[in-house]
Amino acid sequence: GFALAYPLKMIFEIQEFKRGFRVMTPKGPDIMQGGWEMRCLMAFRALQRNVGTRFFFVLFLKQAVQMNLQITLFNMSRAARMEAEFEMQRNEDGVEILSILGLLVTTLSEIVDALILARAFWKLRTAVIPMVTRIEEAESYACPYLGKDKALPDGNDCDHVKLKAKYTGRDLKDLYQEVKNGMVRIFLMVTLSMWLIGYAVMKFLFSVGCGSGLWQLSRGCLERMP
Repeated sequence: GFALAYPLKMIFEIQEFKRGFRVMTPKGPDIMQGGWEMRCLMAFRALQRNVGTRFFFVLFLKQAVQMNLQITLFNMSRAARMEAEFEMQRNEDGVEILSILGLLVTTLSEIVDALILARAFWKLRTAVIPMVTRIEEAESYACPYLGKDKALPDGNDCDHVKLKAKYTGRDLKDLYQEVKNGMVRIFLMVTLSMWLIGYAVMKFLFSVGCGSGLWQLSRGCLERMP
């Protein structure tokens, strides 16, 4: 939540105050309202990429895949010792269980971040969709000033995106679709990760009632290891 708080605050300040691109006026460069929708989408897309990368390495690889492998090896170790019942007779068992519980706690924080990001996207979508649907593809949308002005620190440079001299309705629609597709990919990755984590926990719990200490989704309790 803390990693998302500041970027989302900046995005919604752009939305609330309609801080668009910096443009050239007769009095010099100034920040106008035109283009605030695209600025919000640009900033959200940058945040979305960072969060998506983190979810892939932390939620999917570290927690979902690692937890499945860890629990499988733990069950096989117990089965190899011919333990018919779940008994923590060794210190290694306690350490292993604490490690699994730690992964579950970390998983919860990642799921909370995914929910925060989804809620932020829906709020942003509600704000920008009227312009996205109304503007024509060939219609001029914004013409940012590409120069630098130290007197306007909240100008176009804060988006960390290389700007074009002119944006059309097509550019706005494409960016919105890119952000939307990014949310779909994150949703699928989180769903797959949660399924793998749920399967790992189920495998751990159901193996307790198996005489062999081994359990599989398709076959249930497996036979003892020779």
